[in-house]
Amino acid sequence: MRYRFDDKEFGLVIVYTRRDARRVKVRWDGDHLKLTVPEMLPNDSILQIFESMRDDIRLLKRNTVTFSIGQTIQCIGCSIVIGKQNTKPHSILYGQNHDDDNYYINLPADINLDSEIAKKQVSLIIGEMIAHAAKYHLLPLAQEVADRLSVAVARFEVGRGMRKLGHCTSKSVIQLSRNLMLLPRDLAEYIICHELAHITYPNHSPQFHALVNRYTDGHEAPHQPQLKANNCPIIQ
Repeated sequence: MRYRFDDKEFGLVIVYTRRDARRVKVRWDGDHLKLTVPEMLPNDSILQIFESMRDDIRLLKRNTVTFSIGQTIQCIGCSIVIGKQNTKPHSILYGQNHDDDNYYINLPADINLDSEIAKKQVSLIIGEMIAHAAKYHLLPLAQEVADRLSVAVARFEVGRGMRKLGHCTSKSVIQLSRNLMLLPRDLAEYIICHELAHITYPNHSPQFHALVNRYTDGHEAPHQPQLKANNCPIIQ
């Protein structure tokens, strides 16, 4: 993090630097804006660029995360149920059920689920749960898709990318974000097919998109806006 500032319109803005950044990027991160900038960009230039981006920022999708007692978060192959407990008033109890593949998060009865701190705590726990569950549900699904399409993959791995949902290396190793666990199955399979197509075409050429479209039975075009419109149920 380089620094932070308060904006009259958008509130808290936290500025991060990245060596590999080529331009300024902005997105909502919970209750504040996250501004990612090239490492050597002067502060005055950052503020000028931020001012020029105001119209675009107003159009940014703001992920509204809400949690409630009794809520069930559906994942691929399992679910996470949010409940309450009275035995440890200052603790969040969580784990995996002994008799099935599902998970539970039991919150203290007096917790304020409207607070950003509580939302981030619950989101962090869910993130760890889906990372664990992905090994047993997402990776077998990915292998099933690869086998169905007769695509040879060196191996599948679980990643922790928030925005980047998949990555294919030059050695045909495919890393899939744990967040795919929170997508509808057809959209998760779309991401898997996207990465499988990169084994043949390590680019985004027309030939690549034609292959993704074939892998998804002609559904690449409708899946793209569906993926963008999908609201992630945790703070990223």
